[in-house]
Amino acid sequence: MGTVVAVVRTIRSLRADLGLPVSAPLAPTLHANAAGRALLAAHTEYVVALARVTGLTIATEGPQPSGAIGTVADGVGISLVIGEGDRPKARRRVQDELQTIRAGLDRVRRRLADPEFAAKAPGEVVEEERRREGDLRSREQVLAGYLATLG
Repeated sequence: MGTVVAVVRTIRSLRADLGLPVSAPLAPTLHANAAGRALLAAHTEYVVALARVTGLTIATEGPQPSGAIGTVADGVGISLVIGEGDRPKARRRVQDELQTIRAGLDRVRRRLADPEFAAKAPGEVVEEERRREGDLRSREQVLAGYLATLG
């Protein structure tokens, strides 16, 4: 069930990242190996209901459809084709989020580069800033990937 929960969580996060309303029809394709396909097929109704999607295709592992945004959750590839009408809105949403992430990353990097901060701040505070930098970098990479796909 951990895989099913991860897939649902990732689909919902992807929808939020792209600014797609819950009411928008969404029909992702899940790419998995044989064991993953069997698991997902047995729990399709849960994924559809909990991820709030209108349809779901379970396919073999392989390349995602052209123009689809893809991500991975617990070894399951998730591809989502964004309609041409939704692309500009999704692109703006991702660009705005990416700008916010990059500004935060800039602030964290400046703080970590400040010799006074490193000398005076408690070790756990410095470690927290390093962790935050890593999280922001990861988020930046994900959003940049989405933006590249959206064109």
